[in-house]
Amino acid sequence: MLAAGGLIEFFASEATYAEYEEVIRRPRLKRDRDVVEGALRTIREKADWVKTTVAVTAASDPDDNTFLELECAQAAEAHYLVTGNIKDFPAVWQTTRIVTAREFMEAFAGARRKPS
Repeated sequence: MLAAGGLIEFFASEATYAEYEEVIRRPRLKRDRDVVEGALRTIREKADWVKTTVAVTAASDPDDNTFLELECAQAAEAHYLVTGNIKDFPAVWQTTRIVTAREFMEAFAGARRKPS
């Protein structure tokens, strides 16, 4: 989510954190244990935590509904949901745009260039 002044806020919920943890620990990714623990610690410490209140079923992969969080994004009133897997999501969910990291960085750079 882009906040006033062009700041980026990172939102997470218990369900999105559990998904991050499961994915980052997958053996096929061959991540160093210290890297995994550091990434998870950073998420725990830096995220703005939200509680989801509405179940959503808009993603083609049921596990991704957590990120739509279409439930988390909705609870945070996020402007963007950043994912490497946009094919499983609608392009927009309510007021949240579903974008790749590259698309987000382009939008963020553009927002920072606009005069205030």
